[in-house]
Amino acid sequence: MAEALPPDEARHRVPSLYDIAGRLEVELERTVGDPTATLTAAQLGSFNQLLADARAVVPHSVALREDVAEADAATRPAELYRALHTTIVPTLHNALPPDEYRKRG
Repeated sequence: MAEALPPDEARHRVPSLYDIAGRLEVELERTVGDPTATLTAAQLGSFNQLLADARAVVPHSVALREDVAEADAATRPAELYRALHTTIVPTLHNALPPDEYRKRG
């Protein structure tokens, strides 16, 4: 488990993590419904690093800790999309600093 970051550092990292999560969510959305779709090594690595970083910047999030697991080669793209869409992106959105939140609406 990633160690929690100091509040100031976490505050500065949330916007970039939110943007990364959003881009990965959009990328994986194209694969939903395609039974032949598989994840690339880069997508797996990006997701797992994003999850670890999100847990470090929002350490008290029960959803990030309990509702989302690391991905492996057997994970389907739709599973990662769902985790991003229902848990990771909304959690990071809610953690955005007020000025960044207003920019993104």
